[in-house]
Amino acid sequence: MYMIKAGIGNPRHPEYGSVTITFPIPETEYDKTVRLLSELEIGHAADRDCRIREIDSCATVLKKLEGSCVNVDDLDYLAKRLESFDSYEMAQFQAAASHYGFTDMMNLNNLTFCSQESTVISDFTYLDEVGRQHFLTVNGSVTSDMLERVDGQRVALDLISSGKGHVTPYGVFYENDMELRQVYDGMHLPPYLYQPCEAVLFISPQDRPEKSEVLYFPCPDIKIDRAMRRLDVDILQECKVTIDDCPRLRNTVQQVFDENGDLQENLESFRRLTEITSCMDQEQFEEFQTLLGLLRPQGPDDILSLAENFENISLEQNILSPEQLGWHCAEEHFNLDLDPENLFALYIDFEDYGADVAQRENGIFTELGYLTCSSDTPEMKALLARLSQKPEPVFDQDMGGM
Repeated sequence: MYMIKAGIGNPRHPEYGSVTITFPIPETEYDKTVRLLSELEIGHAADRDCRIREIDSCATVLKKLEGSCVNVDDLDYLAKRLESFDSYEMAQFQAAASHYGFTDMMNLNNLTFCSQESTVISDFTYLDEVGRQHFLTVNGSVTSDMLERVDGQRVALDLISSGKGHVTPYGVFYENDMELRQVYDGMHLPPYLYQPCEAVLFISPQDRPEKSEVLYFPCPDIKIDRAMRRLDVDILQECKVTIDDCPRLRNTVQQVFDENGDLQENLESFRRLTEITSCMDQEQFEEFQTLLGLLRPQGPDDILSLAENFENISLEQNILSPEQLGWHCAEEHFNLDLDPENLFALYIDFEDYGADVAQRENGIFTELGYLTCSSDTPEMKALLARLSQKPEPVFDQDMGGM
């Protein structure tokens, strides 16, 4: 399924042929798409250098784009915006675009933010429904009781007789009080959360804070690079990076990155972290949060190391002492239902047995339970060493439990 499918070529070298791209571009296909365009010497981050040879879309008004040159990210953004529209919102957008004769990406993208303020009548059969829809459009949110009391047919007839309608291929278009606002400046795409993400970041030049690009993590490195190109900066250190929203990675993670200087210094670690956490289900993520509270990593590298080794870490809840570990291992390894009155138990020193197991596994007894890690990386060794040398950890109340 796609919102837009376009055949794209190089306007300066039509002999290079064209590539067919579907929009929105899947995140996993973004790198490949940019490479395909670069083979045609087009697809620049900031240029409108992609000529649309042909276009297929349920938004048929976009046929007017054929023959024009666009920026591939502009077109991708428009497809994402339109994909969220229901059938009536699509009719509003198409009627407005047709009435205004828009054929440029800046106006089309800006139109997606205001076309819902218009009214379109494409079927005059059910005037009561038309009137109620118009009343709802003009007045915004109303209660169901208020809408029920509206004489929809009278509202529709008044609208039709006003003479303010404009006939388009998509219905009769009424502007109402719609105002086309410049949400998009033609270069830096406005924030739009197309799908859930781990974090929303803003990047802006140190000397031009009014200009910014928004990044949705995890994202491929190439998107970071293209954002910098649109901002006309050469290195990330020329920018300020701020976290706007971090739905799951609040508290410890955000605090650690914020406290370790400007985020641009640690952006690659943060990007890699979000790649890992985005693959965790909610139960796994809660376990990860618990380990964060337990180990209290001191910097971005510590957090990344913990995430990369998450599957190698085990926390046996409520095993708080060598004796409890000894009982647990005996029951597990010998497949015995042990209790203090069992005769077998009289011949085992469970505390000594548990202490020996912990020594062999390099295990640590914590406030939450017995912690082991099968990874022997220097970073994890350092984390565990700090945990074993300090007093009981203080837990963030928002962390949750295993």
